[in-house]
Amino acid sequence: MKDPRRIEPTPTGAPSANGDRAPGGADGAKSAPSHHSRLHERARPDDDPAAAAARRARKLVLQRVRDSLPIAASRDRLIAEIRARETLIVVGETGSGKTTQLPQYAHEAGLAGGLAVACTQPRRV
Repeated sequence: MKDPRRIEPTPTGAPSANGDRAPGGADGAKSAPSHHSRLHERARPDDDPAAAAARRARKLVLQRVRDSLPIAASRDRLIAEIRARETLIVVGETGSGKTTQLPQYAHEAGLAGGLAVACTQPRRV
């Protein structure tokens, strides 16, 4: 029997744990989640337009890489689980984004309350 608390990675286009589709679904459409609003950058008074455009381009590339990680499909479910529990153990494939993305998700969701977010990695559980 499947553990209902377990978050399974979803292949591209398959429904995730929260019912959303992973990026690149069958129709090829990809809608930007609300967390992408942070990509809108404030203008810097001493900035020239070329530097600002280059910074925006780098941020867009970085966001595309983040969205392509396997963990991205479970972002909303993970945030909900973090909110609901004092401790959460996440197990996933190497390179899925556990270490790099989970702390960022927690910070972006306001779960840190202005404090730092840490990620520990024991070798054996």
